[in-house]
Amino acid sequence: PASSTVKFMQGQVEEHFGKNEDAAQFFKQAGQNNRVNTVYMFKVAESEKKAGKTKLAIEDYRHLLENDKNFQPAKTGLAASLLKEDPASAEARTLIDEVLANDPTNKDGKQLESEIKSDKNSK
Repeated sequence: PASSTVKFMQGQVEEHFGKNEDAAQFFKQAGQNNRVNTVYMFKVAESEKKAGKTKLAIEDYRHLLENDKNFQPAKTGLAASLLKEDPASAEARTLIDEVLANDPTNKDGKQLESEIKSDKNSK
């Protein structure tokens, strides 16, 4: 029950049922012995973002990107979190541009780009 894999699986179950704060705690426990596992770190940040803990999510996305600068889902997650804190975030726009330059069909990147454009047009 104390293994990282079991904790990770418990986190997935909590996430499935929309209990994002609980999921984040299980994902954190799963990653305690392995702070460089990008999947564990990503799940923590995603769960925090979904639970509305934007500042924690930003911190965890940044930590993840320190370990893996090319992890595109972390870039879009960080961008989304930064935009939640500041809809005019230049850093978020840069991250989205990087993601779309790497993969112009990236669904999350395109969604964020669309949100920025619609927000800009509504002002």
